Amino acid sequence: DFSRIPLQTRLLTASYLLGLGLHFFANGRYKTARPVEELMRTLVHLLVLLALLMPLTMHLIPAYPQLNQSIWVGVAVVCVKFVVDWLFARIGKTDNLSLPEAD
Repeated sequence: DFSRIPLQTRLLTASYLLGLGLHFFANGRYKTARPVEELMRTLVHLLVLLALLMPLTMHLIPAYPQLNQSIWVGVAVVCVKFVVDWLFARIGKTDNLSLPEAD
């Protein structure tokens, strides 16, 4: 029964599945991927996001109670996530360039 799952959770899950389909299966990355590296990269990415977003929201919401429902907290969170995602994408490109070609 999916009616008990909030719409935001369903949208987030759909987003991750679409990203997995496009960035992992559609471009053929699954053929050369190493499972442990893929899992570690995802774990580190999420830990960095958590380490940055938790203090940001824990500071902004109590420090500015008038902003707790404001667009500015959302903008700050989206900006931090964008920068982290961009940095990990740049790191991923340089890692892929340095990997030796398979015979």
